Amino acid sequence: MNKQASSRMPERLNVGVSIFIRKGEQSLWENGIFQNCLYLVMLLTRSPRVKSTYLDVDHIVVAQT
Repeated sequence: MNKQASSRMPERLNVGVSIFIRKGEQSLWENGIFQNCLYLVMLLTRSPRVKSTYLDVDHIVVAQT
């Protein structure tokens, strides 16, 4: 492997996390999986390898960094 190629940082990633919320009244805080998805997006925004993060809820982008 070329020494120059191995020291080069790879391109930063765009990352999306998708969750489905059923029809009717429902909150992101209703159960743990929704909270975990939100916390995962928050964690990914701090990564130097991640360019942008998206939280996709029922096919509508609701959060973008």
